[in-house]
Amino acid sequence: MGSFGCPHEVDELCQRVNGAYCVPGMLGCILHGKVVFPDGKERRPRWPDGARGPTPRRTPDETSGGD
Repeated sequence: MGSFGCPHEVDELCQRVNGAYCVPGMLGCILHGKVVFPDGKERRPRWPDGARGPTPRRTPDETSGGD
C-alpha cells in the first residue's frame, strides 16, 4: 500500500486537467496508465459545479460548415 501527493493538486483541484477535482489515475493525470487500482474501474475527471470542463468534440459535419 502506498500514498501519493500530486504536485498538480491545489485545494483539491487538478491544475493539469482544467481544474477538475483531483481523482488519482483519471484521464490526464500523471498516474494514468502507470498504476492499477484494486477495483479495476476507469477514473474520469469530475468538475465542480459551474467550472469549465473539457471542450466538447465536434463531428466532421459540424466542422465542415455543412457543405
